[in-house]
Amino acid sequence: MGMFDYVYCEHPLPLPEEVKDFKADFKEGVEAPLDWSKFEFQSKDFAGLLEKYTIEEDGQIYKEIIEREIVGNESDFPDIIEKSGGIEKVEHTGEVYFYGLHMDKKYDHWIEFKALFWKGDLKEIYLEEYKKEDNSRRVASQEKILKTVKEAQKKQSRWSQRIKSYYNLIVRFIAGCGIKLFWVLQRIFTVK
Repeated sequence: MGMFDYVYCEHPLPLPEEVKDFKADFKEGVEAPLDWSKFEFQSKDFAGLLEKYTIEEDGQIYKEIIEREIVGNESDFPDIIEKSGGIEKVEHTGEVYFYGLHMDKKYDHWIEFKALFWKGDLKEIYLEEYKKEDNSRRVASQEKILKTVKEAQKKQSRWSQRIKSYYNLIVRFIAGCGIKLFWVLQRIFTVK
């Protein structure tokens, strides 16, 4: 698989007729036309460091500069604070493939574009691939996973589960102390 970068394309895209009138479902029942300039595409043709690139309306390509600072905290995992450092023009020459999946109510739409750049200027952009697939299997899988998660959360919140958790904690503590005792005795009585 590998890593990728994000690509936003404000330049007009050669969209198939079928996808031009897509609606974006922001909230249940509230739909608005899908703004393709804000659609998050992915690409493996840059550094693959989860950076954000934007193809502007005039065909220039820019990279968002992110300054990251690792801050220690009391937990095992440090926090990463990201600050925007502005944008910089990218002098890329070559092809850039970028792709995305729009999940609609009845169908999933895979769309892939190929853009040709010369020294950071967009020369041409093509629709490389478009697939429309029935999403009933994906929706059924998502519903099954959601149901399983809700059942697990409900089970976790029961008082009997809390009692089991405390019981297991006590048993593990006692077993751990016993193991440490045997380890100490072994070190004492082992002949070297």
